[in-house]
Amino acid sequence: MRLHGIWMAVPVFLGIALRIAAQGGLAVAAPEFEAASLKVQVTTDHGARMTGGPGTLDPGRIAYSRITLAELVAKAYGLAGDQVFGPAWLTSETYSLNATLRPDTTPEQFQLMLQRLLSDRFNLRVHHEMRELSGYQLTVGKKGPNLKNLKLVPDAPEAEDPADDDTAGGPPQPAKRFYSNNRDGCPVFFTPGVHFGRTPGPRGCLGYQNISIAELCTNLGGLINFRNGVYGQTARVLDRTGLAGQYDFNLRMAYIPHGMQNWATMQLTNGPDDFPPLEVALEEQLGLKLESIKEPLDAVIVDQADRMPSGN
Repeated sequence: MRLHGIWMAVPVFLGIALRIAAQGGLAVAAPEFEAASLKVQVTTDHGARMTGGPGTLDPGRIAYSRITLAELVAKAYGLAGDQVFGPAWLTSETYSLNATLRPDTTPEQFQLMLQRLLSDRFNLRVHHEMRELSGYQLTVGKKGPNLKNLKLVPDAPEAEDPADDDTAGGPPQPAKRFYSNNRDGCPVFFTPGVHFGRTPGPRGCLGYQNISIAELCTNLGGLINFRNGVYGQTARVLDRTGLAGQYDFNLRMAYIPHGMQNWATMQLTNGPDDFPPLEVALEEQLGLKLESIKEPLDAVIVDQADRMPSGN
């Protein structure tokens, strides 16, 4: 599973749709997609799916499905989902977005393009406020990082998970296997690139290959929310470890999804005791400390938005 999207610890202020050219004082339009189709998508499935764009193997196009307007606004302003406030339907109505763009588009340009698209298609109007929000932070524990388990990968190339490559035409293809489990139940990956895998059940081993700590924070945000019964968004986990580079590591933990506590507790009875809860596993095995925090952060307030996007 390819990790998509990373929560940004520092808010990104990108300005307004019209910018003043550096030379001549001319007003120039913000960059825009070469082509974009944005439609209402009625579905009973949960969770947005986002592929392509800057920093991926398909930088010249994006394909988003089951995405809410709140998630689109968050992505356009480089914020977490809970940093967007507005009408309740912002988190319930879902849309599909397919667009093409120049392959050399930067992440900053991409955000401006998405801001302009939302303004044009939804008549979106927003303003910024500072609000105290809850989240998590990942820091280095008292004993320091466990570099025996947290193995630094030298000059690791970035690549997308081949199992998530659904861009080819034609009929659906069988899923590509890119890892298997060793006798301890930990994933062993077959291919280079950025990968994450886990064994099923409440007692399992999570495997990470060529993962930055920022990407780990994104993944932890998903695990935390799934454990807490929050679907369709990822908890904010700020990377404050100061650890740069890409790493390979495993994490043995007891993972109990929301609503499955009774079943999971029975499954864990009389089992080995080396599968601790997430927070304990991070500190004991990797030397990293995960804790909840509250602090003032930039928030985007939606003042005006149409439910139905305008024509494509």
